[in-house]
Formats: sequence, C-alpha cells, structure tokens
Amino acid sequence: MNSCVCQPVQTLYGVIMSPIRQLFIPILVAALFLGVLQVHLFVYERELESRDGTVVAEKQDLPPVDRFCVPIPDPPSQNPALVKLGSRLFHDSRLSTNNTMSCSRCHRPDKGGTDQLPLSPTMSGGFRSRNTPTVFNVHFVHAYGWDGVHESLEEQVRAVLTSPLGLGTTTDLLRERLASDRDYAAAFTELFPGGVSLNGVVHSLCAYLRSLTTPDCAVDRFLAGEGDALSAEARAGMDIFREFGCSSCHQGVKLGDNLFSRFGVFGDYFEDLGNVTRADLGRYNVTGDPEDMFVFRVPGLRNVALTHPYFHDGSVTDLGRAVNVMATYQLGRMFPEKDLAPLLAFLRALTGTVQENAR
Repeated sequence: MNSCVCQPVQTLYGVIMSPIRQLFIPILVAALFLGVLQVHLFVYERELESRDGTVVAEKQDLPPVDRFCVPIPDPPSQNPALVKLGSRLFHDSRLSTNNTMSCSRCHRPDKGGTDQLPLSPTMSGGFRSRNTPTVFNVHFVHAYGWDGVHESLEEQVRAVLTSPLGLGTTTDLLRERLASDRDYAAAFTELFPGGVSLNGVVHSLCAYLRSLTTPDCAVDRFLAGEGDALSAEARAGMDIFREFGCSSCHQGVKLGDNLFSRFGVFGDYFEDLGNVTRADLGRYNVTGDPEDMFVFRVPGLRNVALTHPYFHDGSVTDLGRAVNVMATYQLGRMFPEKDLAPLLAFLRALTGTVQENAR
C-alpha cells in the first residue's frame, strides 16, 4: 500500500526537480556574474569619486544643490580694542626683521586682500614659491596655506611672523620695538597681562583678520531675496556653474576653502605644464603620502575677479583662461563659448564690500 502511494509522489518529485537540476548551474553562474558585476560597479564608482576629487577631499559637507552658495555670515563678535590693535600691527613694518615689510604689503585691501603678484615677495627682494592667498573672509577657511599646512589661523600667522621667508621676527625683537612705543605699550598692557609678546601680537592680528569679511555681493543679495540684485546673465551663469559640476568643489560660505582636491582629475596638468617643482607637489609636502601628490586646498571664489593671478603658482592672469583650465583638468570638458560670458558674470558678482576697518 505504501509503495503504491510513494511511487506517484516520487514520479511527481522527479518531474519537478528535473528542470530545476538542469537550470541550477546556469542560475548559479548568473548569480555569481551579477555579484562580480556589482563589485566592479562599486569599484568603478569609487574610481569616479577619486577622479572628481571627493575621495581625496577632506571635511566635505555639501549643501543642497540649490544652496551651494551660502550668504556670508557676520564676522564673529570680538573685543573692539583687540581688533583695533591688530589693525595697527597689520600695517606696521616694524614687525619684520629689517623694518621693510608689513602684513599689508602682501595683503592689500584694494587688491582683494592679495598683492596681485604671481608669487609672494620676501624681505630680501626675492619671491616665495607660492601665490599670495587673500585674507578676506579668512575666518571661514578650514585649513591654511595652499597645501593646508596649518590647521588654525593662529598657526598660520605665527609661522608668517617667525619664518625667515616671512617677517622673520622674534619675541625679543617685538618687545624691543613695540614696548618702546607708548601707544603700543598701553594697548598691550590693557589687553594682555604680560604686555608685549609674540602671543599677543598673534592673537591681535587674528582678531583683525577675522573681522575682514566682504558681505553684500550681488549673489548674496539675490539669495537673500533681492531678485534684481543679480543680472539675467549672472543668473544664467550661476545655473551653468551648478549644472557643469563646479559646485561639487566650490560651495559653502566661500565657494571653496573647505576641502582639498587633486589638481588634474581628468588630465595630468603638471605633466602638461612641465618643469614641476616642489611647490607643485601640494599636500604631499605636508603628509608625505603619495596619494596627496598634486592635492591642494580648493580656493574660495569670493572676490575672485580681484584675486588674480590664479592658481598656487600665479601662472594664469586671466579669469576666463583660469575657468577653462579648471574645466579641462577638473571636469574633463570645455565650456562652450556661449556659456563663458554668463559664467564670468556670475563669478564677478561674487565681489563683496570691503569693510571700513580694512581700508
């Protein structure tokens, strides 16, 4: 009786399983293929990320695409007396060893907070290996120097004051020169228990620098709701800037200055440039990591129409030319001629108002 029941069951089982057995190997192969394909796609996506700079970028926090440009906030609240002291020190050549160079020699308010020279000058009459970055809106920078060598503004200012390539000063020299000035002596005594010191000079200068914001550019006013603040051409340029992918690196309060990226994502800029120097190695000079070769801090674009010449070596004087270099090596494309004028109009609309205390 049992054998009679089992026979049709076994027959039915065989009928069902036979095609499954025949399809098992192809299904298994297909599953393995899909798994491998998924892994390759993941790796490819990571490679693409590396090419557009997001893997080597640090401290990224991209805003929504329609808010890639954040209106500049008010400067931080500070002691007005400290800012005033910092302003005087900023313009005083006695901070340099040979009494010839002040901070304002390289960071001029009428030149976008730069000197508009290809390379920074030195006290001896020579030049450093890098272009002078702007001091405007420096409070919103995430790391200082083209290669992010200093993590704080205080570190950067101290290095410039004491470096032989900067002002080359010392605590003893500052005390000797500034303490003999009655106004300086009184100001330092009021603000710092120990009177004149290198630390006091650093903190005063940083307070002044943090006050140097440039608000009220046309783009900020437009984003704040002033519809006619931005011309139709500049509005079209803002759309092009976003749609072409420029805002993937140039975003935030300064439209940059908040991440690192490799210079030459879609081409070898430095091979094409030739004569590569140590200054071209970028963040590699700081970390020693080969992955950081040719990686630089992405410069902010506020007041970019005033901060020429462009790039870490000041090698490009024309803003339109700089835009096309970026398009070629960072985006892997060229801007059509019809798009370049609107894009430049947008970039020029990022020029803000220089504060009274910076003039």
